Amino acid sequence: MMRSHPFFIFLFFSASILFSGHSQAFKEYDFKVINASNKDQFVIKEIDRLFNAIELDDVDEIKKEEYKQYLKRNTKSKFGNSALVFAIQQNSTKVSYYLAQTIDFDVNNENLSGENALMMAAFVGNAKLVNFLIDVRKANVNKDGWSPIHYAAIRGDLEITTKLINSGATVDALSPNESTALMFACRYGHIRVVKLLLDKGADLSASNNQDLTPIDFARMYNQKEIAKGLESRWLKLYKVEYEPLVDDLPKP
Repeated sequence: MMRSHPFFIFLFFSASILFSGHSQAFKEYDFKVINASNKDQFVIKEIDRLFNAIELDDVDEIKKEEYKQYLKRNTKSKFGNSALVFAIQQNSTKVSYYLAQTIDFDVNNENLSGENALMMAAFVGNAKLVNFLIDVRKANVNKDGWSPIHYAAIRGDLEITTKLINSGATVDALSPNESTALMFACRYGHIRVVKLLLDKGADLSASNNQDLTPIDFARMYNQKEIAKGLESRWLKLYKVEYEPLVDDLPKP
């Protein structure tokens, strides 16, 4: 039997890292300057070189004296990224560790897409940095909108997801369209993360603002093993068979 609610197949992600590789990241700047003075132009070029060095993972370059003032005040690029968020985003591991350990920065500072250092570290699967940010820098594991647990579930990283939950992350935190980590884990076929989230109390009956449940996500994206397992779990929990949003699983 079909649920009567309309079916929407598109899930929109506002997080920039899911769509953009930032190929021109080395052109990032901290200032928007119109008719810039010579001094302004000099500063712009220095910041240009700083973010270029970050993208290249050149830790020796960013240690130079001329960059200290920008790193100390958490200078951002024109896209709103701090040096640390950008380094993690670019998977510049040497620079990421250097900045995380030596620079007095606000680890909860967000870029224009609402992403912070912990979210970015979870997304790229850097468990060592995730542990450092939580245990040493006391990064917030929860935030409104997109949160670290969403990114860990999308990545399918069991270790990072476990660390976040054990550190107090809300299992059923809601994304901007009210999707949960369990929905993302189902969508991407991360069965071990699905099991972990359920063991930690994730709500199988939760639905987002498109009326999609975790089971619907699994069915939509042809995650047959997950879908069948969750439907069996649904029957045991609620004593009724699950009513899918679509009649059949999609073709491979």
